[in-house]
This record gives sequence, C-alpha cells and structure tokens, in this order.
Amino acid sequence: MIFSSDMPGGQGGKDLWLTEYNRREKTWGVPVNLGPAINTSGDEMFPYLSDKSQLYFSSNGHSGLGGLDIFK
Repeated sequence: MIFSSDMPGGQGGKDLWLTEYNRREKTWGVPVNLGPAINTSGDEMFPYLSDKSQLYFSSNGHSGLGGLDIFK
C-alpha cells in the first residue's frame, strides 16, 4: 500500500510511504519513505498505482504550474 502521511522521518510536509501486508502473519510492515526523488519539503498526496505499476501523485513541492500538480 502506498499512502500519504506527515509522520516523523519524512522529507517534510506530507510524504508518500510504502508498506506491505504479510498475509501469513496478518500484519502490516514498517512504512518506508519513498525518498527524495518523489518526496519534497512540500506535500505529496493522493497516490495512485496503475495496473502497469506506474505511480501517479499530486505535489506542491515539485516544479509545475502551481498548487497540487499531478506527476508520474
């Protein structure tokens, strides 16, 4: 699962994080920050993973037209 959160350990603002579900143990793994290639000091939100494993998300920290632009 990819989700947006402002939990400690991020790049700043809201970051995108990845966690995996262990079906055998029925538990979620420790969230991993997707790092500075995706996350900025701004907000990264609304992640969507396509059926071709392409990540789409909104950000106001990457250069764009302003506001929450969509990135892939």
